[in-house]
Amino acid sequence: MKKFLVGVDGSEQAMEAVRKAAEFASATSARLVLAYAMTPPLYLAELYTGPISDLEGAEQQSGEVILKDAARVAREAGQEAEVKLLRGNPAVAMAEYALEDKAIELVVVGSRGRGAMASLLLGSVADRLVHLSKKPVLVVR
Repeated sequence: MKKFLVGVDGSEQAMEAVRKAAEFASATSARLVLAYAMTPPLYLAELYTGPISDLEGAEQQSGEVILKDAARVAREAGQEAEVKLLRGNPAVAMAEYALEDKAIELVVVGSRGRGAMASLLLGSVADRLVHLSKKPVLVVR
């Protein structure tokens, strides 16, 4: 059975991507896989004096809450969803997971629409995913 992988980060744009993916899944009999990528906390190591495992635990808890909320949004849109907690850069982790799971036919992400300058400075998961993914990517705005 085909699947759609939906990247979530807790933003309203991500939840809109869940809704749109649920709509497409209903029309095509696909299943949803919601994914949150835990970014390694190494960049915080200089600012944080406690154990890195505490940061990782907090990130995992945050990801689990975000996935739970996204699964609720999917249910409200009429779809049950599998959830995955990935590790690494979100664009890279999602592209790799989509490639590993042969049933995934489409990757869906929301776009925050920050504009060219903000994306240049902050990076854009959607933009990077479009370039990295071997599977089709739908960017929801």
